[in-house]
Amino acid sequence: YLLNRIMMVSSIFKSFAMGAVLFASHASGQNNWDINFLTATADFENGNTNDIKMDYEIGTARSSYTVELFDTSCTQAISAPIFEIGTSITAKDDNHDTLEILVNVDLAQLPSQNTFYDPLSGKLSFCTKVQMSSLHCSLHS
Repeated sequence: YLLNRIMMVSSIFKSFAMGAVLFASHASGQNNWDINFLTATADFENGNTNDIKMDYEIGTARSSYTVELFDTSCTQAISAPIFEIGTSITAKDDNHDTLEILVNVDLAQLPSQNTFYDPLSGKLSFCTKVQMSSLHCSLHS
């Protein structure tokens, strides 16, 4: 009975502590979780190493993020050697930074059967997943 009560109190405390961390993070304004699409441009000229450039506005101080590309159904991941992804972050204002995503596309590596490139129209379609995470919060049982 005592062990059960201690575990219940521990669980309630963890929930309260997590709520306090999230509230404090939100109230400080420093942990902005915005991800806003800004622009996308494409330039497939010969010799160009960054065929596609995408810009996102993200919350400031977000150094932990991942970028993944998927086919047009947004379910099948597409990776190197077809697409090579590079990223950089630059300061924008007090609340946001700019995340620049540079994609190099190797059309010679495309499989003959794929759902993201139509050679007849020259149209390339894919989904982009940008995910941010926090390195400052962890809970242990």
